[in-house]
Amino acid sequence: MKRLFYCVMVSMMLICLTLLIREVFRPDVLPLGASLPRMWYRSGSGIAELGPDPSIHTCIIIHRPDCPYCHYFLKELENHVQSFSSARLFIWTDSDLPPPGYYIQKYPDLNGTGRIFWGLVDPDTLRMVFGTRSVPSIYVFAPDGRLIYKSTGEFNIRSLAGLIGGHDSAEPEQADQAYSAN
Repeated sequence: MKRLFYCVMVSMMLICLTLLIREVFRPDVLPLGASLPRMWYRSGSGIAELGPDPSIHTCIIIHRPDCPYCHYFLKELENHVQSFSSARLFIWTDSDLPPPGYYIQKYPDLNGTGRIFWGLVDPDTLRMVFGTRSVPSIYVFAPDGRLIYKSTGEFNIRSLAGLIGGHDSAEPEQADQAYSAN
């Protein structure tokens, strides 16, 4: 009986170790320097396509309605929306609850710029294209379409504005260094 228990425990540890090693060496789905993915999302007016725009930065923000920090970040974004005049912002979720008009009413200052696009994306598509479903997640693409910054979890809105608007901040410099190293 002890031998069987020992064999089962060793087998379980080997399986866990194998899964851990596989996860550690899994390549990054969207590494710094990668091209802006072409993808479709559901906007308030129907199906829309995300594509490159060589005249402006593209920022993709992924959030969930049940994430308290996501709401805090959206409020901060609303308070600093003027800092993002040289970017178009795609604010996406993978949940169709609450209804689409909810965000337009809750964050009215994010809707008058013409550069902010709310949308719904299939959760499997998010995982396939971005490699994560963690929220909030942010991806910044330069006008030439290459990924120059990405972050999951909490991040500083002023650093993000500095990266997009050309203001001074420490975090964007680190992102540029990370890109140069690749």
